[in-house]
Amino acid sequence: MGTTRSPREPDESQRHTKIQFASTMQRAMSLRLRLLQRPVRQLAPGARRASSKAADFADILYGQDTGVRTVTFNRPEKLNALTLPMAQHLTQRLHKLEANATVNAIVFSGSGGKAFCAGGDIRALADNGKDPATRQVALDFFRHEYRLNYLLATTEKPIISFLNGVTMGGGVGLSMHGKFVVATEKTLFAMPETAIGFFPDVGASYLLPRLGRRLVEGEDYVADVPKSQALKGQGLGTYLALTGERLKGHEVIGLGLATHYLPTSEYETLVHHLTGLEFADNVPQEERDEIIHEALEELETDEAFQEIDPGEWIMWNCVLMVLSDGGCFFFSAF
Repeated sequence: MGTTRSPREPDESQRHTKIQFASTMQRAMSLRLRLLQRPVRQLAPGARRASSKAADFADILYGQDTGVRTVTFNRPEKLNALTLPMAQHLTQRLHKLEANATVNAIVFSGSGGKAFCAGGDIRALADNGKDPATRQVALDFFRHEYRLNYLLATTEKPIISFLNGVTMGGGVGLSMHGKFVVATEKTLFAMPETAIGFFPDVGASYLLPRLGRRLVEGEDYVADVPKSQALKGQGLGTYLALTGERLKGHEVIGLGLATHYLPTSEYETLVHHLTGLEFADNVPQEERDEIIHEALEELETDEAFQEIDPGEWIMWNCVLMVLSDGGCFFFSAF
């Protein structure tokens, strides 16, 4: 007679699949840790000056006239896609701004009217990765991008990301780590990596599973919500990670991914309004953040939310309630 097996005991194929999956995840995490721990390759002095100068005058534009500094990603022909020189230069500039007591806030935006930032320059990464002579450049890009994301998440300077167009992949990493995220009617938000067999990176693998926690703790000035809404947030993060769903601006604010919503035409008004704010010396950072939050709220109008369709709102909430019931628990466990 054949040997009987308990119904709860997984068969050999299931056990092999689980072991193989765990091994793959372990190798991926090990590779990322090695990349982050490697020393940054130093460029020749002339090369460093050239790349910084190019980024300063072409790829990133900085406004330095007031206590509110503007950072504009300026590669409109590439939907403001991020490159290694851009990541290096922005990191250096942010360190300087962080040490400057006269800087009260930093505003990120994209030029060209179509994109905030469409992510990393995939074409450049692919080209560099194919050539052994330039493969290190591709690896350096990810290392610098992760360090930049960490800096954005830990700096005390309030960062306001104005999502005036496509915001995907690395663009999500540039925006979501800051304290304030302003959605607009032009926002198109997604982490599309799963469509090509990858997993959400550049900080989204950290942020999305914790989206419910961000909601319930009131981080980034998301409106106070009950615990049930936090569960919906966890489901939302899982859903976005697994599907790469593209969200429009009114969906981004409606689902709690953004803190505020303004028309793109209000960008100059936003900067001017923030510039007029006065901060007392040695005021706690929490109070500074609250002042900026209230200033952003003053600019919001009811017209900004007219794009939200009630039927679509109900549909989204139904989807999130289903996701929060534990059917998709894997990402929330990390």
